[in-house]
Amino acid sequence: MTDFDFDEWAELYKTDILEFERRRKELLEDAIQQAPIRQRNMLRILQSECDAIHEANTPIDATVEISKMMIERLGRLTEPLTELRSIDKGINHK
Repeated sequence: MTDFDFDEWAELYKTDILEFERRRKELLEDAIQQAPIRQRNMLRILQSECDAIHEANTPIDATVEISKMMIERLGRLTEPLTELRSIDKGINHK
């Protein structure tokens, strides 16, 4: 996405929440469509999880919960990387 105008989106949120949500969903779907095919289903599931958190919480609480979820998932990504590094060290030090 280029030319994101925060003020325009903020004003739209204040004046027409339904249009804001329609555009937000369209923008997210466009981003998912630009991802490699093998990742799109996972991205849609992730977006559904974020939407569910958003609907069940206040905006601030949703932001905190989604941030926690993302930190936890990023942490999971470091585990295989750490394993690969230790394997690499073991191979290169023999």
